[in-house]
Amino acid sequence: MQRSGIVQPKDDALAELTEIYLEAARKDVADLESLIDRAFRDPASWSETSVEIRRITHNVKGQGTSFGYPLMTKIGESLSRLMKAIESPEEPLLKLVEAHISALRLVLEHNIRDEAGERGAALLQRFDVMVEQVTAR
Repeated sequence: MQRSGIVQPKDDALAELTEIYLEAARKDVADLESLIDRAFRDPASWSETSVEIRRITHNVKGQGTSFGYPLMTKIGESLSRLMKAIESPEEPLLKLVEAHISALRLVLEHNIRDEAGERGAALLQRFDVMVEQVTAR
């Protein structure tokens, strides 16, 4: 926050930490994209690939809200629930993982700092329904 032309040090630190978060989140999403590509190409690698996806997802869901990106946290929570339920790399399940990852990318690309109103709520509701179908198996 600026007052009388003076930048408050606390605001500078928060802005710097947020930028560090965004850089890390972009890398995490890129890593998730690489991992889901590997899962499609090499289903035999699923055991190792899924461990890495879960590890990265844990970071994504744990940090978004702290830096003003609650939609990142909520999508990450949904992806985490999904990943716990997937035992084998069936294509429809991988596509649902991929949809979560794409949603994370969009939040970052469009700098969506809130919960994206009705659209964000509708997206989360659709993810919840689909993930519930997988976890109820």
